[in-house]
Amino acid sequence: MNSRKKMPPPVEQEPSLQPLSRSSRGRRCSLAAVISSAFICIVFLFISAMTLSHYRLLGFQSILTGITEDSFPEITYSRNLHNQINELLHLSSRLAYAANDVTLRMAKQSIDNKVQSIQKQINEQDGNVYLGTQLNVISNEFSSLQLLVKQKLAVQEQIIEAQNTMYVLHEKMFRLSPQVNKNSAGTTWTSAYSEMITLASKTLIKLRLQEVRQIYRQIENKIFLLEKDIISLPQSSRTSAESLTAQLRLLLFAENGLLQLKIEQLRINGRVIGREHFVKNLLDDFSRVAEFKSYQINEAVIADTNSITEKASAETKLMNAASLLVLFVLFAVIYFIKRRFVERVVLLNNHVIARLKGDKVEFDVSGNDEISDMAEAFNFFAAKVEEQKKILRDLSLTDGLTGLFNRRALDQRLDQELQSAVRNQLPVAVLIMDIDYFKRYNDIYGHLAGDDCLKQVSAALLRCKRRSTDFIARYGGEEFLFILPNTTPDGAQKMAAEVLAEVNALNIPHEGNRAAPHITMSIGIAGSCYQENLNSAELLKKADEALYKAKKSGKNCIYSS
Repeated sequence: MNSRKKMPPPVEQEPSLQPLSRSSRGRRCSLAAVISSAFICIVFLFISAMTLSHYRLLGFQSILTGITEDSFPEITYSRNLHNQINELLHLSSRLAYAANDVTLRMAKQSIDNKVQSIQKQINEQDGNVYLGTQLNVISNEFSSLQLLVKQKLAVQEQIIEAQNTMYVLHEKMFRLSPQVNKNSAGTTWTSAYSEMITLASKTLIKLRLQEVRQIYRQIENKIFLLEKDIISLPQSSRTSAESLTAQLRLLLFAENGLLQLKIEQLRINGRVIGREHFVKNLLDDFSRVAEFKSYQINEAVIADTNSITEKASAETKLMNAASLLVLFVLFAVIYFIKRRFVERVVLLNNHVIARLKGDKVEFDVSGNDEISDMAEAFNFFAAKVEEQKKILRDLSLTDGLTGLFNRRALDQRLDQELQSAVRNQLPVAVLIMDIDYFKRYNDIYGHLAGDDCLKQVSAALLRCKRRSTDFIARYGGEEFLFILPNTTPDGAQKMAAEVLAEVNALNIPHEGNRAAPHITMSIGIAGSCYQENLNSAELLKKADEALYKAKKSGKNCIYSS
C-alpha cells in the first residue's frame, strides 16, 4: 500500500440543475393542472349526483315525517308497555318463590312500582279505561299472592322450628341409649326411635301430598310399636323413654305437629303455584290487549311503507341509470390517474428503494412533468451522495495526522484476517509498537514536533511494508499496529527487527529517552494459530502483554508472547 497523506476536506459545490432542463421534450404537462382538472370533474359529478338525489328524496320526506312523528311514538309506547308487562311476569315468579320476608317485601315493592309506572304510561298515552281496570285487578291478585307466600313462609318457619325440636329429641335419645341398650328390647327401641326420626325427616323433602301421607301412616304404625316396646325396657330408663316417646308423638301428630305442618305447606304451595299461574294468565291477556293497538299502527305503517316502496322502485331505476353514468366517468378518471400518476410514482418508489439498498439503478420514468423531474433530480443527487459517501468512508477509516488507517479500520481488518486465517488454516501475527518516552518528547520539544515525529515514524513503518496484504494502523496516540497475515512467529520477529532498525535509523533526537539519545520504539509480538481460534480482543491482549514486557525489559527492544 502506498503511503497515505492527509486528505483535505472535500469542497462542496452547488449541484448543477442543468440536467433537469426539459425544453427539448415537447409540451410540458403539469401535475397540478391535471390533478386539479380531475378533481373538478369528480366534484362536478358528485354535486350532480347529490342534487339529483336531493330532489328525488324530497318526495319521500313528507311520508317518512308522518311515520316518524305519529307512528313511531305509538309503536315505542306499545313496545315499552310490552316490556314492562314482561318484567311483571318475571317479578311474579320472584314473589311466588321468595325465600324469606325480606325478599318477599322487595319483590312486592318492585311490583307496585312497576304497576304504578304502567298505570302512569296508560294515563299519559291514551287513557284506556279498560287497561286501567284490568291493571287494578292484576294488582289485587299480586296482593293475594303476597298473602299466600307469607303463609307459606310462616309454615316454613314452624317446620324448621319443629325439625330442630325433633333433632333435640333425637340427641336426648342417644344420650339415653347406654342405659336402654342393656337388653335386646332396648336396642330395638332405640333403632325404632331413630327410624321414626329418619322417616319424619324424609317427609320434609317430599313434594307430593300422597307420598307424605304414606310416610305418615308408616310413622303411626312405628310409634305404636315403639310405645309397646317401652314395657320391656329396664326400669331405670323406662320413664325417660316414655317421656321421649310422648314428646315425639306430640311433635309429629299434634294439631300443629310436623306432619300436619308439612301437609299444610304442600297445600299452600299448590295454591301459590295456582295463583301465580292465574296472575300470569291475567298478564298475558293484558299484554294482548295492549298489543292490539300496536298491531293497528303496524298495519298503517306497512301500508305507508308499501306506498314508499312503489315510488322508490320507480325512482331507483332512474337513479341506477344516473349512478352507472357517474361510476363510468369516475372509473375513467381513476384509471387515468392510476396510469398517469400512481403507476409512475410506484415505479419511482421501487427505484428509490432499490437505490437505497445499494443496487445500481438508473431511473427512467417517462413523461414531462414533476414526477419525471423528481426522477432525474434523484439520479443527479444520488450520484452526488455516492461520491460524498466514498469520500466520507475513506476519511472515517484514515487517521488525519499520519495518513495511516485508524482504529476503526483496524478493528474491521483484524476481524476479517482472523476469520480468513481460521477458514484457510493459516497463521496471523500482530505487532504492537509504542514510541518510548513519547510524553517526555512532547514536553521537551512541543506538540508540533511530536506530530512531525509521528509522521516520520509512520513513513518509516510504511517503508517496512512488503506485501499488499500487510496492514498498518495508528493504534493510539503514539502506538501503531502491524497486521501480518500468513506470517509465522519467525517471520513476525524478522519484521519487528526491521521496523526497529528503520525507526532507529531515523535518528530523531530525544533527550528524555533513557534507552537511547534518539527516538526508539518497543514492540510486542503476538501470533494466532488457526487451531487456537482467538478473537481480536484476545489477540490484542496477548500483543499488549508482550509490549508491556518489552517496556519492562528496558525499551527499544522486541518481546514475543
